[in-house]
Amino acid sequence: MAEEESWFDHMMQSDAEQRPLAIEIRDGEAWQLARNAGLFHLEWTNRSAEFGIFSGDKSRWDKGYGTEILQLILKHAFDALNLNRVYLRVFAANARAKRSYEKAGMVPAGKMRQAIFRHGQYIDVHIMNILRSEWRKGLEGK
Repeated sequence: MAEEESWFDHMMQSDAEQRPLAIEIRDGEAWQLARNAGLFHLEWTNRSAEFGIFSGDKSRWDKGYGTEILQLILKHAFDALNLNRVYLRVFAANARAKRSYEKAGMVPAGKMRQAIFRHGQYIDVHIMNILRSEWRKGLEGK
């Protein structure tokens, strides 16, 4: 609990643009956390930021929340923050996440080979991104 409180205090001292958003779903009388998402590593000179998401409870997966959240964050990034590029990192084997990101308009941009050591092995991390012009073009097609 102390670590969580420390993390929360740190987030509250961060720039508002870099604070994660908690996305909740009403479940009867209660609210359940669906995702945590936000923009990080904002580079104002380059007008760039990294997207990050925490997926939470697996019973909330495969319902389109991740794609919708990314679309909302991209709208905020490009319309409100005037960014030019948003990128993300995803584990190579996470096909479900990659499909979700592609639905929101992200495109593959490369990979970092054997970037993470997890469960006794090195795994690749893929980079995906979207430019403001690509995002706008995607909106015109809808």
